[in-house]
Amino acid sequence: MLKPSAFILTLFAMFSTSVLAQDLRVCPNVQVGEITVGTNTRSAIYSDCSVEATIGPGLHVFLAFDDTSVGVDGYDLGFDPTPVGDVPVGEFNNGDLATEDMGPNYTGTCNDMVASIPTMTGGIPQVDGNVYCGRLSNFEGNQVWLRGTLDVAGNTWKDPMVLTNQPGVGTPYSPASTLPVPVLPFWSLLSLAGLMGLFGFRKLRA
Repeated sequence: MLKPSAFILTLFAMFSTSVLAQDLRVCPNVQVGEITVGTNTRSAIYSDCSVEATIGPGLHVFLAFDDTSVGVDGYDLGFDPTPVGDVPVGEFNNGDLATEDMGPNYTGTCNDMVASIPTMTGGIPQVDGNVYCGRLSNFEGNQVWLRGTLDVAGNTWKDPMVLTNQPGVGTPYSPASTLPVPVLPFWSLLSLAGLMGLFGFRKLRA
């Protein structure tokens, strides 16, 4: 049986996880295709989510690799197939454009990237079979995250994902491989924790 203090900590962890799950949203129409910039064509993950530049059209956020490196960026042209739509997620803050190698076994959502905000990493070395995360921030302090497993031999990405915490964009993220996390109002959780703690205390005194 859980002690009252352990039970309260468990409830707090569940509450924290439920809030995190509520904040993450799936960008519409995630796909793997190609992007051509100049004469360079690369395999890329992208979606309908785009950021506004200070000058010019909206830029679709993408994660791509070439012969040696992996990087995240935004561009308005050259996607094949073209993005289905254009869903704005704010204006790019011109300071946070980070890419990280998460290793071969990473299954997270990329919102736990180590790089502080803001960070500009540019391209990073590619390793076949590893999972990569890309992050871009807007002026409102919200992010777009892209995740994929690099498949060099197939010249493609596996398990693509594009998430954001921009309010009102896409649909709420729900991990398909995990059980639903109970979502209760904060004060309800505190009340429940108090009742269970009192019940446990009385049991100890009995």
